[in-house]
Amino acid sequence: MWRIGCSIVALALAGLTLGAERGDEPDGFPTPEGASREALEALTAASQPGADQQAAARRVVELLPPPMPVGAALRVALDSGDAQQLADAVRAAREMLAFTPRSEAALPKKFPTYTPVGVIEVKEYPALRRAQAGEFFTLFNHITSNGIAMTTPVRMEFAEADGGRMRQQNMSFYYGAPSIGEAGRQGRVEVKDARPQRVLAIGVRGDASPEAIAAANEQLTAWIKRHDELEAAGPVVVMGYNSPMVRGDQRFFEVQMPLADKQ
Repeated sequence: MWRIGCSIVALALAGLTLGAERGDEPDGFPTPEGASREALEALTAASQPGADQQAAARRVVELLPPPMPVGAALRVALDSGDAQQLADAVRAAREMLAFTPRSEAALPKKFPTYTPVGVIEVKEYPALRRAQAGEFFTLFNHITSNGIAMTTPVRMEFAEADGGRMRQQNMSFYYGAPSIGEAGRQGRVEVKDARPQRVLAIGVRGDASPEAIAAANEQLTAWIKRHDELEAAGPVVVMGYNSPMVRGDQRFFEVQMPLADKQ
């Protein structure tokens, strides 16, 4: 049932091999901008001796408000009135925002960069072509036989199964550009031309376990309930950035909800 690990590692190995043949070595992801970067700068300044950690934490809560994990943890520390708890929370929040996912393959053209750990944001994806299949090896054979280089991330759609567990429905590999290949059915692989899409995303560090995905899903749901202009428009999606070759808490993924504008 749970095949994210072997799927991503084999895709990563295939992609890196093909990418090397084309001279397309990954060179890291663009740095996230906006509120998360401003918050990181505030927390970095707050780590200096004599800095006003309360002021920095309040600013970060304004920039990244609960139920974002970063803002929620700082809010609890501020409300406690405990200086050591606040210092620990500031350090932990800085580590979350400073974390940079390891790049094992390049992003597709015009793709947004990763969403920082503990941050919730709306992202805009361009029109792109992707190959979708029900199982990994079908998709693996498709990209290798067509000489298509690997990109990051790997897309996996989920649905809630019995007992509230998240069950993977399918997986997709994004082509590097919409001009690569052709859309249509190719055996058991469906190559789709995906339209531009808005999603609500949260960055997560560690293994993409069913429990971690379910927890992130709950945080996204709580965020949508606080924003009347947003409405979920599809199943939960996991964007996997790393293979199991990247271990433990160095791995990174996003959980996303496709969005539709409320009428």
